[in-house]
Amino acid sequence: MTHLSKEIPQVGYTVDLDQVNAKLASFGGMMKNPVGDIKVANFCHLQLTRSLHVILDTPAGLVSVFVVPPDAEQQIPQNFENQQYRGTSFSLQKARILVVGDKDVNLVPLTEKLKNTMVFSA
Repeated sequence: MTHLSKEIPQVGYTVDLDQVNAKLASFGGMMKNPVGDIKVANFCHLQLTRSLHVILDTPAGLVSVFVVPPDAEQQIPQNFENQQYRGTSFSLQKARILVVGDKDVNLVPLTEKLKNTMVFSA
C-alpha cells in the first residue's frame, strides 16, 4: 500500500473485469461481479510470494486487494495495521485474500462483497 501512488495509472487507462479474471485464472480463481471501479490489476511479490494486486476505487476510497496462494497463508495475519493503513485477510477456497485501506476505513462491507463474488476452483 505504501507504493499506491506509483501504481495508479494516468487518466484514460481502464481495467475491466475480464482483465482481472484473466490474471485471477493463474490462481484458479475468478470474480463473478466487480466490487468497485478497478484502477489496477498487476502481479506483485509479497514476501517473495507471487501475488495479484488489485486496486479498487470504492465508496470508502482506494482499497488494495491482494490474492495470495494458500502456501503463503502462515505468513499473513488475519488483521494488521500501521500508522496509515489497516488490513484484514481471509481464506477463500484455494487462496488467501488481503484487503487493505486507510486506517479509518471500515473494510467489512468490501470484505463481505469479495467473499461473495470471488471463487477459486479446488
